[in-house]
Amino acid sequence: MGAICSRSIFVFLLLFTIHFANLEAQCDRARDSLVLIDIFESNPQSQALLNWDLAGSPIDEWTGIRLNTEGCIQELDLINKSIDTLPQTIGLLQSLILFRLRDNQIAYLPEGIFDLERLSFLGLNNNALIDLPQNISSKSGLQNFEIANNDLTILPDSIVNLKKLNWLIAHDNDLTSLPTTIGRLSNLFLLSLDNNSLSSLPVSYTHLRAHET
Repeated sequence: MGAICSRSIFVFLLLFTIHFANLEAQCDRARDSLVLIDIFESNPQSQALLNWDLAGSPIDEWTGIRLNTEGCIQELDLINKSIDTLPQTIGLLQSLILFRLRDNQIAYLPEGIFDLERLSFLGLNNNALIDLPQNISSKSGLQNFEIANNDLTILPDSIVNLKKLNWLIAHDNDLTSLPTTIGRLSNLFLLSLDNNSLSSLPVSYTHLRAHET
């Protein structure tokens, strides 16, 4: 119980900073380090695979992490690490551009991941996704979104808020329908939907630059 309470306080304090700091304009390496610790502690089954030395080395020496010139996290490569939980604090990694998470066990995504304006690539193929956040932020800068080979049955209507999206890989799910407004994804040029359960496509599909692959 004490560990749960301590973790709740830790998460609250990190999220609290969202409202009182200009996170979009700042590179805060200490904050990024705390988010990595949150990922680590949220996934005890992954700790040996992550092999992060939390106490003994700086984050630029941790496996799967690449920093920008200011010292903040630019890329996270966490492929095949048995990760099943992404904490809400992911939304604090304001310098993150590439996030590779394929071959894990993630079922849900925190809404904050779509608040990352610099994140352009999010790779989640071969996970256990059963749902996406219902309120995807229009602030997202996501361009390439890979969610193939999961357990999704629908895409939320708010996926059309991903205005910069040009690559949506969603084959091998259980999708039964697409949002009626999917045609608003005006920059989409690659859409992969093979091996789903779609019986029809919305009229707006014809407005897409993309053709199903």
